Amino acid sequence: MRFVRDWVLPRYVADLEASLRAILPRLPARRHRRLLRLLARPLESRRLNALHGFANLAEAEGWLDPAEAITIRKLAYRVSFYLRRAEQEGNPDSPSCHRLPN
Repeated sequence: MRFVRDWVLPRYVADLEASLRAILPRLPARRHRRLLRLLARPLESRRLNALHGFANLAEAEGWLDPAEAITIRKLAYRVSFYLRRAEQEGNPDSPSCHRLPN
């Protein structure tokens, strides 16, 4: 998991932020400011859920084409997944870390 935390996760985060910054010029001013505030928030599950919702809204409003929205949703999901895994690794006593034998 250390490889994922040190190499994979930072690359996914960088790709997600680059994708979001690339679409900023196409957004209405109000949504532009809101996305900038969202990007400034710490990387946590709530932020990633908000980005997922933003991708849905932006696709519905026509600010993003479907491929861009899918990319943002996938990257947000992957970052969220790997963040949870890293948190679980840091806290091995959490109930979600205990797996039942096959």
